[in-house]
Amino acid sequence: MSKWEIPPPSSLSCATRYAVDHYPEFRIELARTGVVKALVVACRAYNRSFPTIKQRGAPFVHIPEQFTKLLMGHLATLRAQERVVEGLQAGLLRLIVEYGSRFATSDLESTVMRVILGQILTECTVFYSVLVQLRISFPEMADVAHSHFDAAPEIAQVWKEWIALVKDRLQVLERYESGELTKLRACDNLKCALLRPNEELQRCSGCQCAYYCSVNCQRADYKGGAHKRACPILRSRREEQDVEISRDDRAFLRALINYEYEKYKGAIVLGHVGILSLVPGPTNRPIVLFDFTRGKCEIEVVPVLDASDDADAMQDVRFEALRRQQGRGAGGRGVGDLERIEMHVVGIQMGRHKDECMVGAPWWIPMPLRSSSPEMVHAIRALAATVPRRDTGMQDLTEGFDQERYREEVKELLARVKVDQTH
Repeated sequence: MSKWEIPPPSSLSCATRYAVDHYPEFRIELARTGVVKALVVACRAYNRSFPTIKQRGAPFVHIPEQFTKLLMGHLATLRAQERVVEGLQAGLLRLIVEYGSRFATSDLESTVMRVILGQILTECTVFYSVLVQLRISFPEMADVAHSHFDAAPEIAQVWKEWIALVKDRLQVLERYESGELTKLRACDNLKCALLRPNEELQRCSGCQCAYYCSVNCQRADYKGGAHKRACPILRSRREEQDVEISRDDRAFLRALINYEYEKYKGAIVLGHVGILSLVPGPTNRPIVLFDFTRGKCEIEVVPVLDASDDADAMQDVRFEALRRQQGRGAGGRGVGDLERIEMHVVGIQMGRHKDECMVGAPWWIPMPLRSSSPEMVHAIRALAATVPRRDTGMQDLTEGFDQERYREEVKELLARVKVDQTH
């Protein structure tokens, strides 16, 4: 028997991939036992031995295609952020550079590497755990020029964009760890709703989601507000979230959305002016979507009706809005209580079980913006009232709105109205 007359490794990898695709329980158990690290190490070992294997005429020179496909699948497993951390610790970034410079010459390999870098790694830059590891793994790779990917120029642009995104997110991480981005938090008793330093508020021990500046505020919200009804629901939601994302990762999202809001506040306010010029009622506050499902932040200001169309995606948002309205309780100050709350929603990409399969799906998390006073809302409504009436349908309330005409007025408004805000 020839030394090469053995079952091809690709048969084993194909069988493994079939089992992974059709039996999510098997996929999860493999992930828990460190398959991502094993695949990264195996691919890098193969890369180092590739010249010798090719010189000897081995017929398995395309084994990396199967290995990298398996790696891509396992990186996208449930709690992908944990798999990505494992991969980074094993040398995933170095592997991508090696493939881009020497091996990714086939369409399949190139596509796989683009998905790993441009989708999975990009989407996971919203997680604290991934950024902490990138702070360790990234420096030696940050200076690798996109021209390094001579064998796969289509990966070069993806690499360039990913490097820029990671540099930006690492700056957010530094500001988060310094306490700068989350130094304030609002009391969840809407009759108070004051913004105070983080350390001055206490968390409800039941749901661990609501925060209060005093025992009196907690009691008032529990008895006269909506928290008595909302507490068990919030606790159930938190426990469901704990399955998908760690508390550290969830806490970092609040810092990330604070950062993006400050960065794009002008554009967000401009969107509010366009919508409120047609829907001026005091309860018709638009919803702001911070969409990180592709990694980069895409912001959209939408009418409440549009944001609530998808029952599955927005059920948590509707619940959050309802409990805030109910939270005013008897004797509340009316609409003024809600003018210091604006519904913001964060979208991230998460792996989830559905119909016995593992699927990637957007996950929308409500993170209301809290303000120290309603002055900002009043100023935005006053500016919206000066916009000439225009004919447009409910499908696009900003159609026909001359943004350039009001851009400078929005800048002046933001310079004049100083309100503390946080999510």
